[in-house]
Formats: sequence, structure tokens, C-alpha cells
Amino acid sequence: MKQLSNQTYAQVCATVMQIARPLDQAVLTWSRDAAQRDLAATLLSAFQNPDGGYGHGIEPDMWTPDSGPLTTTIGLQYAILLGLPATHPAVHQALAYLATQVDVAKLQWLATAATVNHTPHAPWWHRGADGLSAIDALSENPTVEILGYFHHYQPHGALHLIDTIAAQAVTQLAAQPDCMEEHVLACYVRWYRLAPPQWQAQLLPHLRRTIAGTINCDPVAWRTTYVPTPLLVVESAQDPWYDVLADAVTAQCAFLIETLERDGCIQPTWTWGQYPAQWHIAHAHWTGKLTVEALLALARFGAIAHGAKE
Repeated sequence: MKQLSNQTYAQVCATVMQIARPLDQAVLTWSRDAAQRDLAATLLSAFQNPDGGYGHGIEPDMWTPDSGPLTTTIGLQYAILLGLPATHPAVHQALAYLATQVDVAKLQWLATAATVNHTPHAPWWHRGADGLSAIDALSENPTVEILGYFHHYQPHGALHLIDTIAAQAVTQLAAQPDCMEEHVLACYVRWYRLAPPQWQAQLLPHLRRTIAGTINCDPVAWRTTYVPTPLLVVESAQDPWYDVLADAVTAQCAFLIETLERDGCIQPTWTWGQYPAQWHIAHAHWTGKLTVEALLALARFGAIAHGAKE
């Protein structure tokens, strides 16, 4: 497999330290020195509200300071990455918040905070007259991802509805066409990674089918188009669908290295089309976050030259 050179790695890290948010800078530092986890956890908590949920632009396309279920899942994605325990306030307070936000009648969580329209945001997060964003129409996002956090952390007094919601989500996945909405697919994959074996067994056949039908394996499209790429769903060669995408994963690692060699960073392939001054800031935040994620992915697949992380 092609490898990122020591020199390019150092240059990319320097770029991250110039443009990324302190949280993403700290994640990169932690990836090189595990002793730095507490700093990253502290910076993560800066996005957390007193109610336990996350906001304050932790999702760079949504700037409301108020808590929302989807932004809270992003906080928990960082918590999982850092290996924070269930007792950490970044985790247990977030789960307590989510427990208060479930729509019991519909067995789901809405994505956005009610105040999302009050601050700069991408158009797909805008709540319409019905009080829903375009993402809210896809009820599995973030509902099925949230299932994973309750399954993984198993908080005391966890929602009694979790198994009922999980059963509904499996039924919904089984009914999905082979090519499904990519963010919903990502939510199912995150749930699978955190789910108990009995739920994994029900999810896996459908995930293999929909991953094969959804992931875009064309490097030309990766460069300029917002499409679901192999690394959206593959973390390692141990993933039970790795065989479906093995060649494409190798190709994407090479693509990321070539992009980092050429551009020094990974930039978003989308734009807001509104709030131009704020989008300029969000673009930098996304560039930092995407670049760190690329470096972490390359490290997991052994695609960084020996010594580059020293």
C-alpha cells in the first residue's frame, strides 16, 4: 500500500495546527501521544451544555449553541474515538440529555435543535414551517446511531424503549433498497459497531447488502462530489464487510495520500450557498476535521511511513 511520507505528514500536521479547531488539533495530538487524552476530552466538553447535550458548532454546518440530538451524537463520536468511559461527564450527561429527547410516540429522535434557524447553518439543517429539517425526514438519522451509544455505555436506568426502537430500526433497514441514503447507512454502521451480538447478527446481512449498493468506488467522483466513500463505513480489515470494499479502501487511502501531497489538506466538497462569511470559517473547521480524520484512517491501515508519527 502507498504510504504518506514523513515530510508530508509533518507538513499536514502543521497545517492542522494552523487552521483546525482546538478540539481537532487535540485529537491529532492524542493520536500521536495517548497521554494527551485528557486535553482532548476537556476541549470536547467545551461544546457541551449544562443540559448534557452538545451544540456550539460541534457540527460545523450548524452553529446554534443549543443542544440537539444530532450534535450530541457528534460529541459522542469524539467520546468513542477517545475511549472515554461511561462515567465521564462528556458521556453520561449526554446520554441523560438524549433520554429526555426521544419522541415516544414515533420511537425516534429528531435531528436538530429548535433554534437551528437562529444562527448560521447549512440549508439542509433549516427547519421549515412544519418544524422539521430535510434531515428530520430521514427518521433513522440520528435515531439508530443513538441506539449504539445506549447499547455501548448501558447507563443506569437507560430508556426502557431501547429494544423497541432497535426492533423498529432493524425492520426499517431490512426494507431499505440496496442503494440507501448515505448518512442513514453511516448511522446503522455506527450502531452495529456498538451493538450487542444479538443485534449485530440481525443487522449484518442487510448492512453487507446496502454497503455494496451504496458506497461510491469511483476516485474521480471522490475529488469533486459529495458521495459516500469506502472509509465512511470501513475502519479496519476486521470489519465484517471489508471484503466487499477491500480494493476500494486501498484506492481511497492512495487517493487521500495523493490529495495530501498535492493540497496539504482535505477540503469539503460541499458549500452552504449562504452566509458567505460564516461559511469561510466553517470551511476551515471542516478542512481541519477532515484532514485529521484522513490521517487517523491512514494510520489505521498502515499507510503512514514508519517514523512519521514519532
